[in-house]
Amino acid sequence: MATKVIVPLMAAFVALTMLVAHQACAEKDCYHEKVRVIDDCIDFLRKYGSTLRPSFNCRMAVDVSDLACICRILNDTDEEKISAEKLVLLARSEGQALEAGTKCGSYPIPPLPARPPPRAKSMRA
Repeated sequence: MATKVIVPLMAAFVALTMLVAHQACAEKDCYHEKVRVIDDCIDFLRKYGSTLRPSFNCRMAVDVSDLACICRILNDTDEEKISAEKLVLLARSEGQALEAGTKCGSYPIPPLPARPPPRAKSMRA
């Protein structure tokens, strides 16, 4: 009788354990990417002072990094050094889509500005 109860409980436990472990494994780790982007792009991302154009190394670091993931793990200590707003600008300038309404660190990501409609060509004779 005890075997009839224990076997289904063990099966349920194993299934639950596999489900939880699978979700933990699927979560992306981008801490190394964050360090590289901050290090390579510090001249552009610096919170205070004038903004320099992103260097070649900075653009390369952004191209191989997931900036949406970096934005999710950006913390207060990072934001003491860099501007999350500039990080969003950098991501968008390098073609990485960041979802409007989410946050990059503490910075709420705004929607992209609407593009003006194309101007009609004049018909001069």
